Amino acid sequence: MKEHFNLGLRLRHRYIKQHPLVSPRFRSKEISIRSTGYNRTIASALTNFVSFYFTGNIKGKDYPNSIFWPAYFTPVPVYSVPWKDEDLFNVFKCPRALQMNALIPQTPEFAAFVAAYQSLFTILNNNSGIVISNSSSYSNLNNAYRICDCILCETLFLNY
Repeated sequence: MKEHFNLGLRLRHRYIKQHPLVSPRFRSKEISIRSTGYNRTIASALTNFVSFYFTGNIKGKDYPNSIFWPAYFTPVPVYSVPWKDEDLFNVFKCPRALQMNALIPQTPEFAAFVAAYQSLFTILNNNSGIVISNSSSYSNLNNAYRICDCILCETLFLNY
């Protein structure tokens, strides 16, 4: 979350101070926050906007005037839709993306990639609990990506 908090501060500097696109205080008519429906991505979106609106809010107006309320924290709504209805973040609902995904496994670059990383796919298949039955299939490589992405996130965020 530290990274998302810092990202929110950088976005604040750019879009509130450097190139004033939105007000320094949260206004629902100016900005809305959209996330996928996963807890991790909703928490990331909230953390970004805690720091985005960190210093522009007014106690008692934008957030409760209470000693129990975290200073400067203004709740902002984060919108999401069920994944089956997702059309903003789900590229696999895009007909062109599906068409391109069908072509990718037919390229020599894809075959070279699969050959170069076949030993990794075998390790992932044997140790992850996720079956990567035919690594020449694009959907199976997406499974491998999900595993590697999880390992990358754990390495970056749990080992500081």
